[in-house]
Order: sequence, then structure tokens, then C-alpha cells
Amino acid sequence: MKSIKVIAKEYGLTTRTLRYYEELGILSSHRVDKGIRHFSKREEAKLKLIVRGKTYGFSLEEIKEMVLLFDNDRS
Repeated sequence: MKSIKVIAKEYGLTTRTLRYYEELGILSSHRVDKGIRHFSKREEAKLKLIVRGKTYGFSLEEIKEMVLLFDNDRS
């Protein structure tokens, strides 16, 4: 599991962006160590999908649909 700061730095995003994705229901985190958000490898895989979707011009709503499909069927 990686902290929100580490994930944000690795993907060139802000922590606010990651929190926004959580608000939209695209990502989820686990809170440990004084409430600091940590993301699992599964959530990091979702984030890769989100970043790729944004790169190719998909809207957040379209990306959310893709992420939900990823959750339901990993094939």
C-alpha cells in the first residue's frame, strides 16, 4: 500500500485530484496512521486506467464506467 503523497508524485497528480476521484467513486483508499490515505495495488491499477483514459480524451464519466467494468470483470 502506498500513501496518497507517494501515488500523487508517481503519477504527476495532486493529492486534491486523488481525493476528487474518491469523491466521484472512481477510487477508494484505506485510512491508517492518523487518517492518512493509502492506496492498494488494485486501486493503483484503477488509477493507471484513469490516467490513460484522461490521456486519450475520455471524460471522467466515461472513465468511471470503465473503472466500474474493471471492478465487475477483470478480463
